Amino acid sequence: FYNGLNSYAKTWLRLVFPLYLLFLISMIVLVSRYSRTVSKLCRFNAVPVLATLIWLISSSLSRTAVTIFQYATFDNSPVVWPYDGNIEYFGMEHAMLFSVGLLLIVFLIPYAMLLTFLPFFQAKSHLRLFSWVNKIKPFLDSYQA
Repeated sequence: FYNGLNSYAKTWLRLVFPLYLLFLISMIVLVSRYSRTVSKLCRFNAVPVLATLIWLISSSLSRTAVTIFQYATFDNSPVVWPYDGNIEYFGMEHAMLFSVGLLLIVFLIPYAMLLTFLPFFQAKSHLRLFSWVNKIKPFLDSYQA
């Protein structure tokens, strides 16, 4: 993209780009809901597209979060981030990446657990505790189809 693009900037781009894609697809879905001409142009079912996109984005973001949490140590030097040895681990630059990575993990782990235990949740959806599953059933069904 530009001269001097280092690993730190690449990591930020790897965090922002999937969210940008999700934003674009969400805007297309919202506009197609309120505009007949756009909905005729798109001609797709929004739920499976969004489910697939969220699955791909979550795997990409989790891979990026794992690279943020990695560190390297050398003989008599401070702990550094292995993708850019000039960045001290949990220094000012890395602390911002670390906090975003931690926020991602807080949202991605429940999402992965939801998909892992999806058959259990759907089997128990008649119980009051799991009644929320019925509200997102079309979204969840797109993963099993």
